[in-house]
Amino acid sequence: MSHRKFEAPRHGSLGFLPRKRCKHIRGRVRSFPKDMKDAAPHLTGFIGFKAGMTHVVRDSALYKRELTEAATVLDCPPMVVIGITGYTMTPAVSAPSPPSGPNTSLRRLSAASTRTSTTPRRRPSPSTRPTTPPPRRPAWPSSSA
Repeated sequence: MSHRKFEAPRHGSLGFLPRKRCKHIRGRVRSFPKDMKDAAPHLTGFIGFKAGMTHVVRDSALYKRELTEAATVLDCPPMVVIGITGYTMTPAVSAPSPPSGPNTSLRRLSAASTRTSTTPRRRPSPSTRPTTPPPRRPAWPSSSA
């Protein structure tokens, strides 16, 4: 059967195969921007993930009509600062300064936040399943008239 593309064209790019759910809903920062030395202290990373897409209708001054554009919805979960690193300039290389003051309390907070209080639920393994089958019910109800 030739001419498959007319009957059922390909749905999506093969570059995105295999299609499956992600393991972790939160991504990770793979690279940070270059630090601006003359700027005030600021965030270098921010957590956010794509929650979906929608459309936005706006007026166009050039075409004198409404235009519909695609828009991405980002979800940003609440964040807590768990680490601050300070650097001191030395002649050779900038080195991290030793922890002091609130940094040590943040380190304790970070260690406490990695502990989990609940154990994950697991399926029973074949060795822990009951070996006796459940009792059978009669196929027809008994007629006690």
